[in-house]
Amino acid sequence: MLQLGDLYGNKRLIIRMKNTKIIKYTLILMVIMFFLSFSFKKNDRVLWHKRNIITWNDFRVVTQLSGNEKAITETHISNNGSKIKKDIIIFKINCYLSRNKSVVLNDVIEDNVISDNILKHEQGHFDITEIYARKIRRRLKKTIFTKNSFNNTVKSIWDKSLKELDAFQDLYDTQTEHSINKEKQAEWNKRIAQELAELDDYKDVEVICKIE
Repeated sequence: MLQLGDLYGNKRLIIRMKNTKIIKYTLILMVIMFFLSFSFKKNDRVLWHKRNIITWNDFRVVTQLSGNEKAITETHISNNGSKIKKDIIIFKINCYLSRNKSVVLNDVIEDNVISDNILKHEQGHFDITEIYARKIRRRLKKTIFTKNSFNNTVKSIWDKSLKELDAFQDLYDTQTEHSINKEKQAEWNKRIAQELAELDDYKDVEVICKIE
């Protein structure tokens, strides 16, 4: 014969089982969302050292952009974690293009001549970002860090380099008139290639520095 206490006990057991299932499914969902987020982030980035030539497939096609822009290339420099081992520190400096934030007008895609010219110009923006990633690597490599001033030193190098990068990107757009000035664009193409070659010793994303 089922007692009242047994009934309540069974109810509590059922509730606990339901709660356990909810927690279990919630955890599974969180794990799935984490891996989907990681996969999206990974697929969003075109890493220069792995694939340095971009195509329009790396851009979202839109019907309208503000101002006279035909395309926008969103590039960044990241430090993917610094590891300190005894008296050395290892940086991993990446240059990448964000596929989700880089956009191009549909009209550009449909005109082959204009499309090629603008894509080459946008390639220049990607390459310029890699130039400054290499300059950061060079500056880090030539710096002897101390434990007391480590954070401030890294921040100083980073801030200075990104400020120079922004100014260089603006100068590139101004002088080439966003690819319209063919003569200037050709000059910049050579300049960019030359600077990449001069910084070839710093193309490795990993930088090992001394720390005292």
